[in-house]
Amino acid sequence: MNRILNWMLCVAILAVASVNVQAQNRERQRLTREELATVQAKHMAVDLGLDDAVSKRFVETYINCQQEVWALRSQPLKDRKKPAVEATEEEIKLELQHRFSHARKLLDIREKYYNEYSQFLTQKQIKQLYQQEKKMMNRLAARKKNNKKR
Repeated sequence: MNRILNWMLCVAILAVASVNVQAQNRERQRLTREELATVQAKHMAVDLGLDDAVSKRFVETYINCQQEVWALRSQPLKDRKKPAVEATEEEIKLELQHRFSHARKLLDIREKYYNEYSQFLTQKQIKQLYQQEKKMMNRLAARKKNNKKR
């Protein structure tokens, strides 16, 4: 019952936030990624059942984590001028090493923020957070895929 109330509260908050953003910025139809991350973090804080102080700390930490991930993703990727069939062994080796390096950096960020979350969240809450993140990413990926079909 408490979970349902939390979910309903979260939906109401998202609806109000959405209306406010639309009213303030009719020209811009999309939320910036910072705004989206803030809404997502607040939604997760409600779903995790966090009090105000922990919720505030969580939102700040979540946004910092997202900013580090975005910074990593925005780093220029190695130009792949040739398809894999035409690439040399050395070019393929360098590309694979770059992918490993990128994955390591992403893992380091996730581990860093896992340690930060561990200071104010339980392990169960952290696991729930990761599950929610995965669901959101899947939804965003599906939305992106559907938008490309149009």
